[in-house]
Amino acid sequence: MPLLAVDNDAPKSKRLAYLGTSNYLAGRAVGKLIKEALPDGGTVAIFVGDLAPLNARQRRQGVIDELAGNPVPRNQDNFLPAEDGKTYGKYKVTRTYTDQPEGEQRAKENTVNALTELQGESNVCLVGLWAYNPPAILSAVKDKDVAGKVKIVGFDEDPTTLSGVAEGHIAATVVQQPFLFGYESVKLLADLAEGNRSKLPENGVRYVPHRVITKENVAEFRDDLDKMLGKKK
Repeated sequence: MPLLAVDNDAPKSKRLAYLGTSNYLAGRAVGKLIKEALPDGGTVAIFVGDLAPLNARQRRQGVIDELAGNPVPRNQDNFLPAEDGKTYGKYKVTRTYTDQPEGEQRAKENTVNALTELQGESNVCLVGLWAYNPPAILSAVKDKDVAGKVKIVGFDEDPTTLSGVAEGHIAATVVQQPFLFGYESVKLLADLAEGNRSKLPENGVRYVPHRVITKENVAEFRDDLDKMLGKKK
């Protein structure tokens, strides 16, 4: 039975190919956004649901490698995770907060705790790496009345995240293209069903490029989403 891995890879399995984001490179894109938000350096706290999935570990490592100025590793699936509580380049990564199995509510509680722990710091960036993390961060920041005083960088295109970008409360977000994940996966499955294995990627990986969404292009991105979903204006 042909098996494709989509969105989150399982490189040690017998899957024929992985289709989705290069989560490591997308993490590096997040790291670049942090450097733009805090050009003089500062303190970074990372929020993610769980570090067991490969995509979460890759995103986090990409963020830290970019802050540290490390080269892109030859193998993005197998690496020694960077430690919390250390300084990478001009940035101290204080802690990586996880929230599973509770999810969103725990994510907000984690943000409140982080804001309390970091209240003496002047240059702070909170980074949400799963779709519900940036909205939870933004909610906590607003409740604490520190919107604009701390920077937020997100991941994925939750509607609240996009609104936060448009309003200037979130510096930017790195988004995937899940529509293309599904589209390209079905095309490849159809080829395999017809016995055509020539369309399989040579290295077993077909990356779908990520996008960086800022205040300048968020309206255009929302229009693109509406078109893909068949929504009429």
